[in-house]
Amino acid sequence: EAYVGYVRGIQDYCIKAGRTTQMWGDIIRKHPDQWGRLDPRTTVLHWGYDDDADYDGTKALVDAGVQTFVCPGTSGWKRIIHAVDLAERNIDRFARTGLAHGATGLINTDWGDHGHFAPPACSLHGIALGAAKAWTADHPIGEDFDQRFAMHALGGVDPIGVAHLRAATAIADQCETWRTFWMPGAEVRDDPTLPSVEALRESRSAAESLSQWCAKQEGLQTSPHRDFSELALAANLHALACQRLEWLHEDASANAPTSVNAGTSANADDWADQLDNLAKQYADLWLANHKPLRLDDVMHVLRERSAEARRGAV
Repeated sequence: EAYVGYVRGIQDYCIKAGRTTQMWGDIIRKHPDQWGRLDPRTTVLHWGYDDDADYDGTKALVDAGVQTFVCPGTSGWKRIIHAVDLAERNIDRFARTGLAHGATGLINTDWGDHGHFAPPACSLHGIALGAAKAWTADHPIGEDFDQRFAMHALGGVDPIGVAHLRAATAIADQCETWRTFWMPGAEVRDDPTLPSVEALRESRSAAESLSQWCAKQEGLQTSPHRDFSELALAANLHALACQRLEWLHEDASANAPTSVNAGTSANADDWADQLDNLAKQYADLWLANHKPLRLDDVMHVLRERSAEARRGAV
């Protein structure tokens, strides 16, 4: 009741200004007895971002006479590169069920956590798919969409790069890659979402291929938004993050403390050198388009991981 009273106060202010309001639905939908206290013109934003989201919950809101927007997301939170497959399933299913249950519209969401590492270009695939699905709920997905995305959003490039993007981010369906990067190795080693060594190696290989593909496109790029530079940077850090997780697997199998073992110590300094170089690139790209606020959050993580590697820890 306190929450709805607060929201209603905001709505009354907006009503006086000739406006209507939108509000997130996760609280109010649990208390249908309170709906009558809201401005009847309110749009409820029904969101959910995982495979177990309450997609069909849209029906209860629509049946109650509430104007409803479905709100999927691009799955970039706590990730180095967005989880393309997860975002695709989420956007596709919300668009289809929203249409089936009579939702008024779709709002696609894109946001981050813990400094929001993922550069803006990592959002493009999910944003483009959200636009396509909001317009045509049964718009093709998968390889068909990837070819259209490469043509219309990336300037007619070879779509093999989008295939590399999908392959690299497959582990991000369940593993929050940025979270596992800023966490201490001792905590990550026992994380239940930690991918297998085989999956990490496949992901690292695909990320390296994505970076190489981006490098070939950069010479063709005329956009001021530096999309391929941002994707390449994210792909390179993703590859380093996979390498770190592989080291953690090796330590666990050797029942060793959380440190770079004898088989990998020769690579640790090189890994740190690469990370230091990426950190500089990251800061330059950030400051080319954005204010410096919160950049220090990301740089702190990158510096900490580099220092750990140089002293033999991961």
